Amino acid sequence: MSGLFGSMTASVSGLRSQSEAISVISDNLANANTIGYKNARALFSQLVTSSGVSGTLFNAGGVQSDVLRNQASQGTFLSTSSTTDLALSGNGFFMVSDNSVINNDTGIFYTRAGAFTEDKDGFLVSPGGNYLQGWELDGDGNIIDLQNPTSIELRSVGVSAAATGNLSFGVNVSSEETVHGYDTTTTRLANLNTVVGSPTTADYLTDMRVYDAQGTARDVTMAFTKRSDNMWDWTLYTDGANLVGGTTGTDARISDGVVEFNSDGTLKRVTNKTVTANWSGGVPIGTIDIDFGDETGGFFFNTIPASLDFDTGNAADDEADANGSNFSTEATITPTTAAQVGDYTLAFNNGTNTYTLTAPDTSTQAIVDAGGYPKTLNFSTLGISMDLSAAFNDTGATQNIGTFNIARTGNILGTTFDATKYAAVHGSTASPVGNFAVSYDVSDGEMDITDPAGSTYSVAVPATAATRTLEFGNGVTMTLSANWTAPTDDYSYGNLVISTPASAVGDGDGSGGIVQFATNYNTSFVNQDGFASGNLSSVTVDGEGFVSGSFTNGETKQLWKIAIAVFQNPSELDPVNNSLLRETDASGAPLLKEAGVAGTASVESGALEQSTVDVANEFSQMIVTQRSYQASSTVVSTVDQMLNQLMQLR
Repeated sequence: MSGLFGSMTASVSGLRSQSEAISVISDNLANANTIGYKNARALFSQLVTSSGVSGTLFNAGGVQSDVLRNQASQGTFLSTSSTTDLALSGNGFFMVSDNSVINNDTGIFYTRAGAFTEDKDGFLVSPGGNYLQGWELDGDGNIIDLQNPTSIELRSVGVSAAATGNLSFGVNVSSEETVHGYDTTTTRLANLNTVVGSPTTADYLTDMRVYDAQGTARDVTMAFTKRSDNMWDWTLYTDGANLVGGTTGTDARISDGVVEFNSDGTLKRVTNKTVTANWSGGVPIGTIDIDFGDETGGFFFNTIPASLDFDTGNAADDEADANGSNFSTEATITPTTAAQVGDYTLAFNNGTNTYTLTAPDTSTQAIVDAGGYPKTLNFSTLGISMDLSAAFNDTGATQNIGTFNIARTGNILGTTFDATKYAAVHGSTASPVGNFAVSYDVSDGEMDITDPAGSTYSVAVPATAATRTLEFGNGVTMTLSANWTAPTDDYSYGNLVISTPASAVGDGDGSGGIVQFATNYNTSFVNQDGFASGNLSSVTVDGEGFVSGSFTNGETKQLWKIAIAVFQNPSELDPVNNSLLRETDASGAPLLKEAGVAGTASVESGALEQSTVDVANEFSQMIVTQRSYQASSTVVSTVDQMLNQLMQLR
């Protein structure tokens, strides 16, 4: 009798277990299209009664079932058009919360269903309204607080304006250009101001846009004018409305410098590469470093091209005054207007130890000096400084030391130096550091240059009224303007000076920026690092989980990094509604990791992970389950008939 009842019990357990199995199959099929869903399967295990293990009698124990959830299995991806639809490739789960603010009452869940969208408050949320968690990043893309992820929010994100601090460009200035028509009766700066006032007279213009500290766009233009062979002036200017004290509609010069090229057209050096602009509108003064390209550096004259534009009008540079004393007038000259060009008179009052310089516009500056020679007199307000030699005699009374004229040698447009040619005539060990004395010899009509090696090289100056290039045998090339006229007697122009050899950092190859080749003018690129403020226009997510924003000002910035939760036993996570999972003791606590690091899942943007349900397999399992259920029910019917037959025994 006990065997029949045991058979009945075993069959009933079979019916119960197969019912659970069909429930699992039903749930799998119902979620065949649920993103992030992981299929479950029913597992069966044998139940054995105590009598069944005695070895003498057998009594059926039946079966029991359990459900295994394949939470760690990888689903295939479905491509979508939304960049915030996310899928995980590999091990891990998205972390979400039921409240945007994390506190003790906030529910934390995990999911592989990554259909996130931006809600009205700017948070990335799942269809069930749960908030995606991640780490906020600083301006350099570094995680601010690794221990405390927060809800990813995009509404308040913006990019603050940044002032242009670095400007670089690539330009070819044509080596076939003729020398610019400089006015040699005035100064270099006056010539550059003339170009700014009439930009069409420049040899080449390239427009650029920079930004001030408040993000206001400031349009600037760089003008290039050819001063001599392998030497150009550059001038940066803008509309006066952009500058404090400027006039709207009138261009104003911001900065200028000199570009010198090697004989092969590569960049040798640039002067004055840092620009300071006093922007209008109450913004901070802008300082911009301009990258003209890699400089080869080397030896060059350390004075601007027109540095020989201040000298005596007499036969010798070291002039003797009435007392037989000597003075040198080779000096720094920075007058900027035509009124400052002409004769300068230097006088000395021995009783008051006062030097007085009178400019062509009759303005004066006096310097009181206690004595001691040699010395430099710096007439800063007039823009002139000069040296007095050790032989200067200050024992006399008031002296008119001399009259000097700025315009006399302004006809020398530029002088360049080729160290390779210098080494070819003086040997590779000869250093050109020192003075190159420049003079004119009336007797033969030649310009002479005596170099630091003591050798003098001469070139006959053509008498034609044209721009003339003089190439000396020691690597010096000098360009004279069409207005240059020969002195009526022997004349010393002073010294061109090479001091410590200047080399560009890293000894560049002279390319990558401005070059001078025999082809058309061309601006190949202009880059700068400033930008206006901007609003978020779109969002992208990369494989490492970085949430980046593209802004209306053209900038792109990393804003957040998605946190990935990894469990030791993900199969024991507890499923809840909306495709969410909850931590259990059996699953273990989550470990928050960065995507794509040490085996952690990478993030796929514009994709959703599909359900892992295999419909064909589920249907085959359904047939097997149906037959097993049918067999168990048949056993119940058979046992019932046997018990009925037993009850009919007399």
